[in-house]
Amino acid sequence: MLPLALCLLTGCLRCYYPSVSFVPPPTILELPSDVHVFRVDRSHDGHEFPIVEKEILTELSPTEQWVPQIKLALDSKFYLLPGLVIMGYVGDSWERMEVRLYRPGWKTVTLSSWDVAPTVRWEKADTWFEQERALLALTSSFHAAPASATPAHRDALHFIAGEYERLANQVGSNPDDPEMQQRLRNEASNLREK
Repeated sequence: MLPLALCLLTGCLRCYYPSVSFVPPPTILELPSDVHVFRVDRSHDGHEFPIVEKEILTELSPTEQWVPQIKLALDSKFYLLPGLVIMGYVGDSWERMEVRLYRPGWKTVTLSSWDVAPTVRWEKADTWFEQERALLALTSSFHAAPASATPAHRDALHFIAGEYERLANQVGSNPDDPEMQQRLRNEASNLREK
């Protein structure tokens, strides 16, 4: 009773609740050999300003790709309580997990949590812009957690930076977007410096 009374005096209440993210393996018999499968652990902290969202990537081994991915988390919501009346929801904090499949020259496929029969549909990324979007869908330097989060995350960031550099070298001077090559190199550099 005392903790509740202290919360009411401070004018705020933070409620915790469990959450589970579950991604079953893809429903295809075999993945092409050039596919890289990443588990992406996402966190969101809406209690702070500005809101902080981070992603930690782990590339799954060929064996792990066929094992269901599960994440247990403790999420929370934050409410303002002037007096005894709940004025409203102010912010939340949560953790989720999904699986992303990256294949050079193709659009990135995301397998979301609780999709019980995830289907992989490969769509060709025909233009340089679509290939850049495929890398952004994998992760960006803005959302990626620092490389020090885990050794596997650091390795994933270095792989993605290498893909940005590979694409920058292939693009050359793109007449449709003359700044594309520099933008790709900058993103590669930002990911390596995380």
